Amino acid sequence: MQGTVLGFNNYRQISVADASGAITIYGTEAQTNELNALVGKVVEIIGTRDLYNGLYQLKNVTYKVIENGVVTAPVAADLRSYAKWD
Repeated sequence: MQGTVLGFNNYRQISVADASGAITIYGTEAQTNELNALVGKVVEIIGTRDLYNGLYQLKNVTYKVIENGVVTAPVAADLRSYAKWD
């Protein structure tokens, strides 16, 4: 799969997302540290699909950087200024 590295949760898990959704990458400590340094970049991940607590993840992965991305920080919005959704 190809997707953008979103972040790391300290349990050797990295989230990677593409247009269809996100998946967790479960790797070695070294892999997760390397991927964590790639937040915002597009990577190609090849691995074994696995199921953990009912959620799909990839493990035993190899990866390469496809494109350097720029992470855009979210902008705070005052939800009180928006009309109610019906």
